[in-house]
Amino acid sequence: MIAPGLIEQVEERLARIYRFPLVTSAVPFFMKKEQFVATSPEVSPPRAAVFLTQTAETLDIGIFIEDGLLRILHEHDPNRELNSENLDAYCVLIEELSHFHLLLQRSQSERGVSQLELEWQGEVDKLLLAGLLMSEQKQTSCFKELHHSLFEASILSEDPVYQEASHYAAKCWHRLLPRCHNLQQLSLHLLPVLQSAYHGSWPHKLRLIQSL
Repeated sequence: MIAPGLIEQVEERLARIYRFPLVTSAVPFFMKKEQFVATSPEVSPPRAAVFLTQTAETLDIGIFIEDGLLRILHEHDPNRELNSENLDAYCVLIEELSHFHLLLQRSQSERGVSQLELEWQGEVDKLLLAGLLMSEQKQTSCFKELHHSLFEASILSEDPVYQEASHYAAKCWHRLLPRCHNLQQLSLHLLPVLQSAYHGSWPHKLRLIQSL
């Protein structure tokens, strides 16, 4: 298991950026492989996923990330250096925490969220948080090179919903990249756009992408 501090650092940054209350940490909701197999014996463990079961009375949620990715994050802490060795694993962590907290936000506000919107937000957030961390470490903007690595040079899942979400996220980020050159200006020129998208509906997100 990776250090809880890394998980908390990611989710606290998401909460600060998008200005939502961090009502709970995801740390106690991480599932081990044995737990996943016990609860879903007929399904092969995925690379990573958030599982949600909601009824009128209860909300059951859990996060699973395969051991190999967790091992990479443990042995190559992104907070010490984010590089090619741990970038993929770090982005997976960001995506799953993004899913986890967006699901909680929508559940608390009694708003639904589609799989497409959920995947889009995760795709947006992985470049946002990885870009912020790497740029801080290198003291220069790394968003353009990360955009290439994460969207242009990566192999996409065959899931059509994920492919559509990745397409819209890449399109959004391509139009936002000119706003990422000056790190000191990100809070003025980049974050307000993403904050508006986060709290809006999927049609609002599409209109926002088209307007950039």
